[in-house]
Amino acid sequence: MAAAILSLFALIAAAVMPVSAAEIMFSKDIAPILLERCSSCHNTRTAKGDYDISTYELATQAVEEGDPDNSMLIYVIMHEDSQKRMPKDKDRLPAEELELIRQWISDGAKYDRDDPGAPLHTIVPRKPQPAAPEVYPTPVPVAAVLFSPKGEHVIAGGYHELTIWNVENGSLAGRIAGIGQRTHGLTFSPDGQLLAVASGTPARDGSVHLVDYEKGVIMREIAVSSETAFGVAFRPDGQKLATAGGDGSVRIFDVATREEEMVIK
Repeated sequence: MAAAILSLFALIAAAVMPVSAAEIMFSKDIAPILLERCSSCHNTRTAKGDYDISTYELATQAVEEGDPDNSMLIYVIMHEDSQKRMPKDKDRLPAEELELIRQWISDGAKYDRDDPGAPLHTIVPRKPQPAAPEVYPTPVPVAAVLFSPKGEHVIAGGYHELTIWNVENGSLAGRIAGIGQRTHGLTFSPDGQLLAVASGTPARDGSVHLVDYEKGVIMREIAVSSETAFGVAFRPDGQKLATAGGDGSVRIFDVATREEEMVIK
């Protein structure tokens, strides 16, 4: 009994103790903050102030390892003057995020992956897409539509979902959740079995999903980028899939293996 109580106290203590520097991981704790708060202004295409945070290698150019007080990154995100503080024209970062970044730098600004030049969006653990609203409070832009192979449905992009409508009477026939914020590209495979969906959030992330249309379920997310995915196209034989995105790339995938075979920039 006493051992059980001591174990319980240990668990409670661990839960309330502040995160130690040794536990902070760049890929899990720091990179998501940079992507969420900074990437819209400090990316490869729009590096305001000549500062690009799209990789660890680039982001740490404003970091003095082990010395947060002399790191430009800390200076700009913690500045008291709202006109000089980053993110510009936005709320100050939450205190817990500021402390995470400061503590990470104090610990040496370590990197926990293999390639320091890898884009941040490729090393951050993927989170599930937000749930689509049960009822839309206001209309949202529809940026992509497509008829189903048999012509009985029209598929439209929604907010983090696809909506499927009956052509005969305009009624809602179904919804497929788990898509990016806004859908920009839709196409069926030549056999009509797979629906490829290009979507994303501007200046934050892009994705391409393969959907089993008959079952109404996502089979796999095959492409992830730092910018919205705008277009998808199957090769006439259905064996390859090409995607296009706001990052200025065309990517070609093998449909059977879902593996990326080529990147054209």
